[in-house]
Amino acid sequence: MKFNATEEKENKLLHRKEVKGLLTYEKETPAKDQLQLNLASHYGADKELVVIEKIGNIFGARQANVYLKVYENTESLKKYEKEPKKKEAKGAGAAPAEAKGKKGE
Repeated sequence: MKFNATEEKENKLLHRKEVKGLLTYEKETPAKDQLQLNLASHYGADKELVVIEKIGNIFGARQANVYLKVYENTESLKKYEKEPKKKEAKGAGAAPAEAKGKKGE
């Protein structure tokens, strides 16, 4: 896997570096965790401080456009990034649907 940064922007107000680049890989598109670890070592940051916003595959090529943010510290990361949504339990979605059906009675 090889990463070539095409555009780097230092955002001092938000304490982060915004990077766009081209990722070249051998087999399948790398997992976000694996890519996050490699990019963290590339930029000399902790894995937790690297946020991958988008991985856009290029059809027919083993390449992808990547947009990521590298934060300076965890305070900035927590302040400006959203928490990922938790996966809902299977039974959680059934109760509101049943309530809607009984509305007309």
